[in-house]
Amino acid sequence: MRDADTDNKQLSSSTCYDLAIIGRGLIGSAASRHAAKLLRGRSGGHAGKIVLIGPSEPDTAACTDGCAAGSANHPKVYGAHYDEGRITRRTDPDPIWAELASRSVRRYGEIREDATTCCTARQATNSKRTTGTTSATSSVPSDDDDAASLDFFVECGHLAVGPENSETIQRRKQTAASMGIVDCASLDENCLRDAFPYLHFPAGCVGLHEPRESGYISARRLVAAQTTAAQNMGVTVIDAVASQVERSSPDMDNKDDGKGVFTITTEPLIDCNCAGCVKVGIGKRRRIRAKKVLVAAGAFCNARPLLPVKLDLTPIKTQTVHFVLSDEDVDRLEGMPSIIFKDESMWSYLLPPIEYQDKTVRLKLGGARLGSDGGEYGPSREMSSNEEVMEWYQTDGSDSSRDEMVELLRGFIPNVNPVRIISNSCATLNTPTRQAYIGELSEGWGVATGGNGYAAKSSDELGRLAALSLLDKPKFDSEFICGKSVSDVFRPVPMSK
Repeated sequence: MRDADTDNKQLSSSTCYDLAIIGRGLIGSAASRHAAKLLRGRSGGHAGKIVLIGPSEPDTAACTDGCAAGSANHPKVYGAHYDEGRITRRTDPDPIWAELASRSVRRYGEIREDATTCCTARQATNSKRTTGTTSATSSVPSDDDDAASLDFFVECGHLAVGPENSETIQRRKQTAASMGIVDCASLDENCLRDAFPYLHFPAGCVGLHEPRESGYISARRLVAAQTTAAQNMGVTVIDAVASQVERSSPDMDNKDDGKGVFTITTEPLIDCNCAGCVKVGIGKRRRIRAKKVLVAAGAFCNARPLLPVKLDLTPIKTQTVHFVLSDEDVDRLEGMPSIIFKDESMWSYLLPPIEYQDKTVRLKLGGARLGSDGGEYGPSREMSSNEEVMEWYQTDGSDSSRDEMVELLRGFIPNVNPVRIISNSCATLNTPTRQAYIGELSEGWGVATGGNGYAAKSSDELGRLAALSLLDKPKFDSEFICGKSVSDVFRPVPMSK
């Protein structure tokens, strides 16, 4: 992926973009790729002027002066995509989320191809530049490394487990049948035990095994691939935090079609004015102009004046535990699928052994006890303010939840002996409709958010629909999903006064 700081330096205050996308996460990066494709197809090969705004993952080594900005001054936003393992599957109890996922999975190859084209083109350029020269060392990753870093999907299969007659298993079977997924295998209690002898589930549980086009994705690598593909098509990436969006009055001299333009104000990534931070571009404020704006800022959509109205969104505290594995356990669990378990008292998801950035190999488990209403999270996990979201992200989660999840993981995989146990905090963003919000809130001002904990695997289709909602609204309004209009299914709900 091209260095976003290069784009920062090339930014001109006189530029008016066709579209500004706020949020460089899973949905925002997908929207930028699809927006570039839409505009390129419309203008005979030119992608128009698109800017993708958002901070990179916090890096304590960013400041060349060695200040404590990365630790003492916390980042202003966090991304739920800072992770290596998110379940992907085509089946789901909700047919709409199943269809979103299926459409996204079918384009995984296209995403990588679009991104790899960038690496191949750069490799040819670099070969011309470096002919006749040699270098003993380089801090820049090789093109082979870049290409390998775009491998975001691991097709290890997916396993859904629950009581035989439970709603979650029956609805998954119905969804698989309606979508024509014929390679899902129903496993009774004995077959489940025989197929996965290292796993243990309560008596009476059965499984639905989906071996193809499912497994897990690296959220980090998927964002990198989407962003690289977008940059390859001319999208500008700005490494900054958007703090405000304002609509200006029409200005015909600036060719804004008489509809006015938007001004996006960005702020420094961290509050630090040392020479090192300013040098790498994280201490600058900017004003960016655009004809249209898409806000895909996740849990921070309502936190700043980024939208014309506040939306009915509820950030939820979530948490995961990671078991750092020994080589022996890694070998024993080879071929393990991603897993979702749900019964009347709790639900959990479990990722197979995955290598993380620090070269450790980990199992990851998330989940919770079901609330009294049967919901996945109780009211005690709801967060009501941006400050509460920020405070939560700066913790390792709660000790009681950690202990509960450690017990669950040991129950699912007996005899696992972790070298180390890590607890991480995270958050989901829930909507009252249990569907994502996608669409215009006012002319030229749209939103794409509200993943409800299901968006990672479906993010490419959510991004496509988001781009469509602003760049080709008639087509967006004419699209359907599971027999329903997408403009109705994903209609944003304003917060009640």
